[in-house]
Amino acid sequence: MGIRSKTKLIIRSIILVLTAVLIFINPKLLEKFMGFKLIGNFKIYNLFWMYLMYEMIIVSIPSLNNYSYSGKLFDRHYEADDKYNEDKLEDYTKKNHLRAVRALVFLVLLNGIIGYIYFKMNLSPVYMYLLFVSYYWSDMFCVNV
Repeated sequence: MGIRSKTKLIIRSIILVLTAVLIFINPKLLEKFMGFKLIGNFKIYNLFWMYLMYEMIIVSIPSLNNYSYSGKLFDRHYEADDKYNEDKLEDYTKKNHLRAVRALVFLVLLNGIIGYIYFKMNLSPVYMYLLFVSYYWSDMFCVNV
């Protein structure tokens, strides 16, 4: 785990804890903060959204970033091994593809349930902020751990 990843995990952990504490103390305070207008109709949550989109684009295009976890597909991170078993590799690949599909289905169902609850129970956007921050933290936690 690199220093950059550790730093991001610490920052995201602080953001998650602060968000949870603000929601626990006074959810309206977080709602006011996130809805604070910076310029015109441009609000703080718009700024967070733009930063998230920037990070997603940078991480999605490995040639644009230096993160160690994004460069696995490059030759400089690859050391060939002629002593591997093709059948084991194919079995391993199939198992990982199945795991990825299961994770996709789980996340789609989970987000669908959360979306349904959000709209049917008319929840405050504050809970969506907490969900977002939880996902944001979980991403870096999974990268580091």
